[in-house]
Amino acid sequence: MSNALMDIPSKIDSESLGEVSLTKAQREAVAFTKYESQNPMISDTQHHGAWHIQVTSDQMLGNKLGLREDDGVIIDFEGTPRGEVAISSLGEELTDSQATLREDTTGQNLPRFIAFDFRVKKLTKTDGPEQRELLMKSIDQRRQDSESTLIETLTKAFQGASGQLAEQGNVNPSESELMDAVKKNSKGK
Repeated sequence: MSNALMDIPSKIDSESLGEVSLTKAQREAVAFTKYESQNPMISDTQHHGAWHIQVTSDQMLGNKLGLREDDGVIIDFEGTPRGEVAISSLGEELTDSQATLREDTTGQNLPRFIAFDFRVKKLTKTDGPEQRELLMKSIDQRRQDSESTLIETLTKAFQGASGQLAEQGNVNPSESELMDAVKKNSKGK
């Protein structure tokens, strides 16, 4: 990993919300490369010029920055076309002259791609982790409130039913008598 990219997580920690300032070295370091086929049978997209990707984690893009969703950062990458390259069956990236030499030697054509080198264009620090924590607390609070309401409703229903049974002289009702009284009261409401 480039030393310039290694410094980014600690820089984010020390910054306040908003755009994180990057050094020239951090903006110029290649974070990852993507290869786009020019064959329409393989790829249905063709990027002309810069290729922009916005993510909240770089884990699926090589993890060069070491940033996860929980860090609360929006990462804007910009890919610039480096040129056409070939990829060997072993996954090696070959220049056009290296590919031509190998093709002449083996008699097999190698697939060609446009290589896009992606660099960090912009980092934005957000309050996403704090907002997610508040949301989770809110969800927990609503669940607790709902459970409390349910308990209060059930308590009132059973107290009302047992009170009615006591008025009728049944001070020690069975479970089924109590349940029947609750059902009767709920149908009347």
